[in-house]
Amino acid sequence: MESLIVILAAAIAVYVVFKIVTGILRFIISLAIIGAVVFLLIQFLS
Repeated sequence: MESLIVILAAAIAVYVVFKIVTGILRFIISLAIIGAVVFLLIQFLS
């Protein structure tokens, strides 16, 4: 029974870490896309 609780806790921990990492990655990717668009606009306008 205790091993089941440990496995469950580990699964939840992995899930939480996975959600945090994917959130950070999405944030970085969206920042990169916005940065690229702004850079292209500046290049285009100047």
